Amino acid sequence: MINKTLNALTREQMDAEFPLTFDNAKNSTSYVLVSLLAHLDYHLGQVNYLRRIIE
Repeated sequence: MINKTLNALTREQMDAEFPLTFDNAKNSTSYVLVSLLAHLDYHLGQVNYLRRIIE
């Protein structure tokens, strides 16, 4: 579902202003998506670190 949704976004939609304030500023949709990706990647690293401690 994520791939389908992201692939359906046009360049205009990606460059458009995200409808909500993000990082205390008005940003493009692409900026918000990349920021969320980085945030989720950080948490994935935390989960992996905790997995290694438990094993």
